[in-house]
This record gives sequence, structure tokens and C-alpha cells, in this order.
Amino acid sequence: ATEFPHSLPNYLAVTGGTTGSVTGDCLPGGSCSVPGGGIFGQVGPSQWRVWAESMPQACSKANASPYVARHNPPAYYTGISAATCQADDLPMPAKLPAPARSFTWISPNLQDDLTLGTVVDAGTWLQNVLGGSTGLLNTKPYNQGHTAIFIWFDTAADTDAASTPIPLIVVAPSTGHRTVATAFSNYALLRGFENMLGLPCLGGACTATGFNNAFRL
Repeated sequence: ATEFPHSLPNYLAVTGGTTGSVTGDCLPGGSCSVPGGGIFGQVGPSQWRVWAESMPQACSKANASPYVARHNPPAYYTGISAATCQADDLPMPAKLPAPARSFTWISPNLQDDLTLGTVVDAGTWLQNVLGGSTGLLNTKPYNQGHTAIFIWFDTAADTDAASTPIPLIVVAPSTGHRTVATAFSNYALLRGFENMLGLPCLGGACTATGFNNAFRL
């Protein structure tokens, strides 16, 4: 599901229900920021976590390839304090801990997200995050049915037409093996997250239908 041709507006839409005045990729600050805190502000400090691969320091607002700030949405919300961002927006460790926050966002670096790297690179990264004895699929919260995992692509390849479908992969014990033909917008994804967490809707999510029934969540 996608709405915009550049990464950052999609990240803001899916986490905050609005892109504000942001229309392209830019570094946080000034006109390249959005009021409020998005879903991160809704769940509150210490209830969300971002793991950003290759980020040089907590809540980094500068690019340091293969890390880019545009894939780190909390850095753009003016309603998230510097202290909260420093505490909850962290470099991704080699081994992820079991999910312990209400909402966790994991961003691969440019090498592993199909921007610079290959499908093999992305597949290896995803296998390390999900599979094996330490992967998310083998954590207690997931196997007890308390965690759902969403694999989301923000944009299609540059050569794809605007109408090209972009996959959303949902992994949860209750979902099973199913294909859903419905095209969900970024606002629908946010609405689905908010429904799962018992949160009120934000912005464009208020007029979107969530994915919860379609994926048995």
C-alpha cells in the first residue's frame, strides 16, 4: 500500500495520519517536521520503540549511509521530546530482544531494504530478524498471540507504474495462510494499528477501514 512517490511522506502517513507540509525526502527540522507525536505519542514514552539499523546514535536526525533519517519517523514529530526520542529511538542491535513495547518499528538500512542491496541481502536480513532460535517468530509474546508483525514497503521501484501493487505481509498466529486482494492505504494501516491498540484514530486514519477483519487481528 502506498500513497506518495517519496519515502518520507509514506512513513508519516502510516505513523501519524498526515504528512503535514512534507512532500518529499528531507532531514528533520523546520518545514520538514509534523506537529504532534503520531502513534508514538498516542502510546506514550516507554511504550514504543524504534530499532533503526546502522543508525550511528540514538534518534539521529542526520544521514549516515547506509542509515537515512527519512526511514526513522519519530525524528520528524515535534511532539516527541528530545529525551523521549533519545530513550526510545535506538540503533538496532545484532540480536533483537523479544517485543516488550506496545508498538515497535524496525527499519533496515539502505543495504537491506532493497534500495542499494539485492533481494538476497533483504532476504537474509529478514530471516535473521524473524527466523532462527532468536528471531521474533520464536519469542514468547509472538507465540502467545500477543504480537503481530507487518512487513511493509513504502514505495515501488522507480521503474514501476503508479498503479503497481505493493505487498503488505502480515504475520500473526491468528492470520494463517491467506491472500487478501483489498488495497489498503497507508491511512488504513494506521487505523488497523490503532484498532489493535485501542487508540483513537488520527487524521486520515479516521476515514479509512482497518485491516483487522481481513487478517483476523
